[in-house]
Amino acid sequence: MADLVGPIDAAVDAVTRLRSFLHNSKNRQVRNSDERALIKATTQTWFRNHRPALATLQTDPSFKAADQAFASLLEWADQNTTRAKYRELLQTTKAHLVKLRSSGVLVAPSVEPARPQFQLLISDPKMLGILDRRWTETLACQRVGADLAATVMLGGLLDFWSAYFVRASAADGQLHPIEFNDKWRNFAASRCSASSGTASAMFGPEPYGLL
Repeated sequence: MADLVGPIDAAVDAVTRLRSFLHNSKNRQVRNSDERALIKATTQTWFRNHRPALATLQTDPSFKAADQAFASLLEWADQNTTRAKYRELLQTTKAHLVKLRSSGVLVAPSVEPARPQFQLLISDPKMLGILDRRWTETLACQRVGADLAATVMLGGLLDFWSAYFVRASAADGQLHPIEFNDKWRNFAASRCSASSGTASAMFGPEPYGLL
């Protein structure tokens, strides 16, 4: 959550400081070069640093409103905009950011699992290709929130893998049960702990046609 809330907090602080800074002068319009430079710096920090870090919230109405507000600030910085207009917009911008922060707290950061190094365990290029494709499909399901489908895909991946070693371990070319040593068992458990006990799925004849 820090990867979402952190940039929003920084933006809130920047907007608060800018509003306080602009409040110090009694001139009706903002003409001072230092004030205009700070306005531009604040908006550019949003667009260059904070905005890219909040990509997962870009469809949120509060994000869109805050984003438009920063664009307006940048435009106004080259105009003789009134101080009252700045203060009003900055107050509104802060309100949008605070509301956006609430949305950010509810969104868990997206951390994609590291791709397994199947090549450390299998040398068969065809089987490596199958496992790699199945892993890609599993992540694709996970990205769109289809967790059950991802679990089934992962179970199928482990089925293909297990069957490969059953066949490869048979010296006479016949299928025989084998016991996975700790190396295989730990690797499988680390990749599929959530799908333990789930019925595996077969995704077409491709894998077993190659075994």
